[in-house]
Amino acid sequence: KSILPETTSILDARLLPPSEQQICLLRKVIAAGMVDRLAKRIEGSVLINGHKANNAYQVI
Repeated sequence: KSILPETTSILDARLLPPSEQQICLLRKVIAAGMVDRLAKRIEGSVLINGHKANNAYQVI
């Protein structure tokens, strides 16, 4: 089951679950790739488009 016939990469569906260190690194890689989609939590109530929003998030 070759991903690309001209390469030696092989897709193995029987992978082991990632270790805790690998999970942490994966989260960092994913977050680094989504810097335009980060958000911070807004404390308290806020009006958004005329509607009261509790525990809303603001895109940074």
